[in-house]
Order: sequence, then structure tokens, then C-alpha cells
Amino acid sequence: MGHPDRRILRERKRRKKQEEMLGRRNTLSVLDLTPHNAVGRMRSPRFTVKFK
Repeated sequence: MGHPDRRILRERKRRKKQEEMLGRRNTLSVLDLTPHNAVGRMRSPRFTVKFK
């Protein structure tokens, strides 16, 4: 019971802010969604796969 520790909440927020999705384009600037979709599925089971 009671409120969660603010240090723990701040650490979680900092980690979440650091994580970024991969870009949708590869090094040749060609649209390649395979890594983008893979990371999205790992981070959230409710992630919707993108085709375009």
C-alpha cells in the first residue's frame, strides 16, 4: 500500500525515453519494415505490423 518510490518511477521513465524504434528505411534509403516490425513485436505484443 502507498505510493511507489519516485526514484524507481524516474528510472523507468528514463529507460523508456532511451528506447527508440528503429527507422523504417535501411542504409540505402529503401523502405524495409522487417526490423521495425520485429522490434515493435518484441516491445509490445499488441503492436500492429506495418506494411507501408
